[in-house]
Amino acid sequence: LPEDVQQLQKLELLEISNNRLTDLPKGLCSCLNLRKLHAHNNRISSFPAGVEKLEKLRELVLKFNQLTSFPPGICLLPNLEVLSVTNNEITSLPSLQKLKQLKILGIGEIQLTEIPPW
Repeated sequence: LPEDVQQLQKLELLEISNNRLTDLPKGLCSCLNLRKLHAHNNRISSFPAGVEKLEKLRELVLKFNQLTSFPPGICLLPNLEVLSVTNNEITSLPSLQKLKQLKILGIGEIQLTEIPPW
């Protein structure tokens, strides 16, 4: 995925599932109209900094990747309704209390040692 994805200022849905991506471009966090990001079944091991800028994001599906840590900026997304990090290598999650719109949370088959505070 090219770094200049940031030029797609009207982009609302990005479906990049079932590829062999190992990371997401930094410019992705400049797509301020992005509402849905589906990037499952890849090899993504980290998420670019600045995800908290995606204030319109409603769905973030990162299941079946190789994430080892939870991107902290995700907890600051005010409109996030769907979050799935199922089947990754994440061992802990931060507090999800600020995700007031969250309706669906997928955290199955990860390496959690404790449930996060809600």
